[in-house]
Amino acid sequence: MKSLGFKIIVTTATVFALTVNFFFNKIRETDPRPWFDRGHHDRYTWSRELGDDYVVTETAYAPIGYKFIIMKSRDRELREHGYRRSTSYYDFTGPKPIVVLTVKGPKEKRPCLVTTTELTYKTAMADLADRNGSTSATSLKPVKSVDGTILPLDTQGELDLFRDNPGIRAVCQGRRVVDTRMGIGSANSENSRVVKVLLMDVVVNVVQLKSSSRKSSWRSSNFFDL
Repeated sequence: MKSLGFKIIVTTATVFALTVNFFFNKIRETDPRPWFDRGHHDRYTWSRELGDDYVVTETAYAPIGYKFIIMKSRDRELREHGYRRSTSYYDFTGPKPIVVLTVKGPKEKRPCLVTTTELTYKTAMADLADRNGSTSATSLKPVKSVDGTILPLDTQGELDLFRDNPGIRAVCQGRRVVDTRMGIGSANSENSRVVKVLLMDVVVNVVQLKSSSRKSSWRSSNFFDL
């Protein structure tokens, strides 16, 4: 009987350990932020010159155990120099590397803009290591244009995107998601404007419409305010 009781205890402990391990692995697969928030990341900082002798400091975080990089360009003076404060999420876990760009502001009002990147996880980490602590300004080139006038994804489109790139679910869930890799918007409209955002590897010119119909829902409207 003692042997049977011991086996039951061992079996129960094993099942509990496997359950806990599964739970934490599930979190790791779907949301890098708990580890990021707890300090389990490598941090990188560097300078970027915007012209007129104005230099901003930018920061990137690489959560340990993920092929994921979070880059912040959040200097308070960016807007005075023609740029918007932003955070970009480089996700290298899906079929193809993507970048999700978010601009500082209320979460419910700011969309996730999905675009491509020429970086791989290996080249991105090597680049961060090279520029870390650098006081020599990072270049403002190359420049990339992104069509933000494309219609936001519907619910099924969001689910498909999160399935292929589960790391961005926590970032984009509850926001409008504009996949700029898909479709054609109204970038050439006379009613469009361009705002500039700094990413890790490029400067992005985001094209958006100046106005929208008040009768449209956010899912049917191709307008968003950066």
